[in-house]
Amino acid sequence: MIKVQCEFILKMKEVEDEASELFKLGITEIFPKLKWNGIIQQKIVGDTQQSIFSLTSTWDDLVVWNNEFQNALSNKQFNNWYKKIFEISMYGGNWNVSQLIEPYTNANNKSGIIEIQSSYIVQFKNIIKATKVMQEGLNQNILKGHCSQRIFGPNAQTLFTWSSFWDSFSAWEKAIYDRPQEVFVKSEDWFAKWTEIIDFGGPKEVYKNL
Repeated sequence: MIKVQCEFILKMKEVEDEASELFKLGITEIFPKLKWNGIIQQKIVGDTQQSIFSLTSTWDDLVVWNNEFQNALSNKQFNNWYKKIFEISMYGGNWNVSQLIEPYTNANNKSGIIEIQSSYIVQFKNIIKATKVMQEGLNQNILKGHCSQRIFGPNAQTLFTWSSFWDSFSAWEKAIYDRPQEVFVKSEDWFAKWTEIIDFGGPKEVYKNL
């Protein structure tokens, strides 16, 4: 299964005036009619924060995504909505495609939820090891949310990301820093294995569900 995330860069004036309401239509009207499984978010931490809005959807593979996207372009309601996004967007941002690592759980698409994306860079020779260790973290419930390997976009193939979903920053901080001792030890043991594989941490970005 893959995750496709496409970004749009807006001027702050449009962000304040109309962007949120326009993008929200995607969740309330457009995605349900197309039967798309996805979320629409605003970046609140990271490069070009606040000015970036993103559409993220999950698919079996790139062929399915391409077919569904082409079908959407022939849908009048989607097309009108998409054109309005183009009208208020200054530039296109990153288009990232990632391979989701099993076991996979659906993203929390509830409005107001924040997604924290923590990424890590590995060498090509360590890709298989990185995948196995991330799967171990998911199976042991150490990593809650979902993990992925980027297959298209910056640092393709060698960037791995853990996405976790929270009600607030304080909830995330509590989960990280206020853990029971046995959970802390288990997590630290896993992270020690992880740091042996990765070369360094990549970007940490935070998105908020509209």
